[in-house]
Amino acid sequence: MRRYSALAALSSIYRGKAAGKNTVHRVTGHHDPSILRKCIERFDFDTVLMPVNPGEPQYKSFLSGVLPLARERGMGIIGMKVYFRGFASRLRGMPAWSPSCASPFPSP
Repeated sequence: MRRYSALAALSSIYRGKAAGKNTVHRVTGHHDPSILRKCIERFDFDTVLMPVNPGEPQYKSFLSGVLPLARERGMGIIGMKVYFRGFASRLRGMPAWSPSCASPFPSP
């Protein structure tokens, strides 16, 4: 099996864009906003897919760590994991129930 380095993969992506074979570069991160931020700082991406939900301020916030840089660079921003299955109702300061923390799965 052939293995490619990360730089070889990025080089291929940029050559494809220059040749008109791909038009949009996207990046996503699900765990640590500092990693996603470094990617955006180092490379020219068009869009970013990142978690955005009521739990953001509580743990490794993508909203404060990634969103301002993405906006500054004029990137498209796509939010994911917005409901997170009722977990928001257990966070300090959140109301017992609101549309943003409703679980899509009824309790038994």
